[in-house]
Amino acid sequence: MPTCCGCHASSDYGTSELTGDGSKESPYSYRQIDPEFIKPIARVVRTANLAIPNNTPTAVSWQASDFLTQVSMFNLVDDTRITLPVDGFYLMGLNSQWAQSSARRETYFRLNGITELNRHTAFNSSAVDHIFTHSHVWYFNALDYLEVVALQTSGGNLNLISSASTPSSFWVMYLGKKV
Repeated sequence: MPTCCGCHASSDYGTSELTGDGSKESPYSYRQIDPEFIKPIARVVRTANLAIPNNTPTAVSWQASDFLTQVSMFNLVDDTRITLPVDGFYLMGLNSQWAQSSARRETYFRLNGITELNRHTAFNSSAVDHIFTHSHVWYFNALDYLEVVALQTSGGNLNLISSASTPSSFWVMYLGKKV
């Protein structure tokens, strides 16, 4: 790993190559290994409320994509999923809002319909809307898929609040390969 002035410069998990030692004789040089590679990124949104049943883990359905770098990452047939097209580390995130209730509210990411990743829980003793924003980094294999699961204990249905002006969103961004 090249060093300069006490700093370290490294490659980005195998998608590019950094050479040189930072000196005048051997300055740093950067080269993308595959110039045609477009990093997979997807963001899907809900623009209408979604009723989550009491004490029932529910995969959140998404109504549209804001952007996709690869069309295969999201479709309306499997509207709860974002499918990851290549092996690597990804950053995933969620922005959502629960309706007013003094209930336990939770969201988590679920891998391939089974494995729970990064649960976010709020116990609200007052009846106020609660905004959830959380993210997580994980290594995935090609064709793994992610979902957001919502759970609440209000005693009845409770909405995840969304509108055109304040949509709920779920996103993933490719960070790089494992080296």
